[in-house]
Amino acid sequence: MSASSNNDDQDHILVRNLAIRITLREDAWGRAKTQPGQVSLWVWLPLDQSGQTDNLTHSLSYSAAAKEALRALETRGEGQPWDSTGQAAAHTASHLSSHFGGLRVRVELEAENGALEVQSLGSCVTWDASDGSVIESASSFLRGLRVRTIVGIHPWERERKQDVHLTLTLQPHLLPLSRISHQVLEWAEASGYRTVEALASSLTSLLLSGSPDLGPIEHATVRVEKPRALPFAQGAGVQISRHTSVPDALSNPDMALPRNSLSSPGSGPPHIEAYIGMGANIGEDPAKNLSLALQAMSSLQNPDSIHVIDTSFLYLTEPMYVVDQPKFFNAVCHIRTSLSPQDLLTALKSIESSMGRSSPTASQSANPSSYIPKGPRPIDLDILIYQDLVMETPPTSPSPIRVSPNVNLFFDLCA
Repeated sequence: MSASSNNDDQDHILVRNLAIRITLREDAWGRAKTQPGQVSLWVWLPLDQSGQTDNLTHSLSYSAAAKEALRALETRGEGQPWDSTGQAAAHTASHLSSHFGGLRVRVELEAENGALEVQSLGSCVTWDASDGSVIESASSFLRGLRVRTIVGIHPWERERKQDVHLTLTLQPHLLPLSRISHQVLEWAEASGYRTVEALASSLTSLLLSGSPDLGPIEHATVRVEKPRALPFAQGAGVQISRHTSVPDALSNPDMALPRNSLSSPGSGPPHIEAYIGMGANIGEDPAKNLSLALQAMSSLQNPDSIHVIDTSFLYLTEPMYVVDQPKFFNAVCHIRTSLSPQDLLTALKSIESSMGRSSPTASQSANPSSYIPKGPRPIDLDILIYQDLVMETPPTSPSPIRVSPNVNLFFDLCA
């Protein structure tokens, strides 16, 4: 159990990882069974006088704090389940604050058998009764959620599933954590992202989606770690925090990719299903370049040429081959088109040219040393899938066509 706190620089007493027995309405198997757990306590009070006098008269007994916490949890009665760890933590924090004269109290309570997929789940509640009994902050957490999924950019990482460890911190504190754990496990194991950044970002969006199966989550912090990424590290990964009231990059008009639902599958002339990979890493706003490219696709002279159906979210990827360049903003868009693969590629290269990307032939003619294969670019548009066609043209300029239905070519088809 973590004993960290944003207020650790203020005087307080603490009790860490006190063993408890707690009955939740749903254990790992959906039963109201008593299970082992732990509770940690923080009680804030000045310790100057106790430190100077070497006397406990002006302090507070951590033994008394532990006993009161156990007494608060026992008031539920044997066999009477708590609805959630959040309910139990809030009740304990309120009891301690009231018992010790309105002191500011934090209670972190976790259950060890609350869900099959996690090491522990629990809640943390800070209660401040100085201006009346109020919950100052409260959150829930899932720790050590272990999933096996495809994730990684290397070819060997696309062939076998690997362990990924997830840690979720969620607000508010009254959430169906066992149900959330199961939903996240099923979703993550079915995913196939190439980066932990994309996995964390998409999972955060899922948690904040307002799904009735997950509960009214207002804030989510998602940590994704790969325990086998570095041979001499226990884990390597990323952490993302998002709030429903704060728009992220995708809801920013300047960053968002337009999600056009232009025509139903049965309307208009017949269209071929295709997916286009998009990338950019230079220019005044590389992320906005992807949005501009989508607008250009939807605005071709022939209105039936390309219909943009859906787009993925944005993600950042490290450059490959030529590593001394900025990170790439990437996305995938789903289109319907009446163009042949060759004509579609020509249209995409025309959009690239109009947005300032020089072709290899043009660059080498003007300045042979200016063209860098796999180097920086204001926009890059590639055909990933064209219906079920598999083809490869000769490697001629300006760009050969390589189309394959292999979903491992990309890691997010319109998430």
